[in-house]
Amino acid sequence: MKSRKPPERQLEWEWWGDADASVLVAGHSHRESYRRAIAEGLTSTGAAVAVLVLGGSYDPAAMPNPDDTYWRLACAAQGRVLAVPWQGNQYNTHFLFGFDEPFRLHDRGESGMVVPASMLSAIWRRSFEGIDGAVASARAEHVVLIGTPPPKSDEAVREGLPHSPFFVRALARVGESVDTIRITPAAVRVGLWKILQDDLEQEAARIGAVFVPVPLTAQTADGCLKPEYAWPDVSHANAAFAALMLREIEAAVA
Repeated sequence: MKSRKPPERQLEWEWWGDADASVLVAGHSHRESYRRAIAEGLTSTGAAVAVLVLGGSYDPAAMPNPDDTYWRLACAAQGRVLAVPWQGNQYNTHFLFGFDEPFRLHDRGESGMVVPASMLSAIWRRSFEGIDGAVASARAEHVVLIGTPPPKSDEAVREGLPHSPFFVRALARVGESVDTIRITPAAVRVGLWKILQDDLEQEAARIGAVFVPVPLTAQTADGCLKPEYAWPDVSHANAAFAALMLREIEAAVA
């Protein structure tokens, strides 16, 4: 399936994977782990899978956001499940680096100002705008919002920074270095991620979708993403994580 953009945009979205897919994955940058799972032959759920991505000269580093044409294609496709990774990096975008006064969540032992969960949810509330309209006309039997990967350890974040152009550019703008920038402690980032997952679950309930959370088997004892599920950048997961989540999705809608 293909749909061309107006000439000035030069973007071309297409389904990538099984032509008769019963599980369709469409959404923001975390969709890429699902495409990798198809490429590596890890989609062993018994269901054929396809991912809606930018075709042609696709640049994985660019991770272009879905637009209206994208969501029309996603909703028009017929399958048993339309699985949507919606955003997922809000807490990293706002709080990966410790530029400002340290803060802590009410249940975390880090020092600094206490910040309520509702205030943090308000910071990224606008990132959920349009989610209902995006999937309102879906022809799939089920719409699923997929839990997004947990934070990585402080060490893994440091190692992944050189491979994360968005954050490298952010550091350059403020004259900071990948090697010396202070990273927000993992305990705080895990707390932020949990708030974001709660927000995703609430959005799923609001639009009548199924929310599929990240299982504990993908998390370390302190709540971070296990190394075996990590892509070598700051925030994304790998094909093995996507394969795990596909099994969770299948179980949730069985």
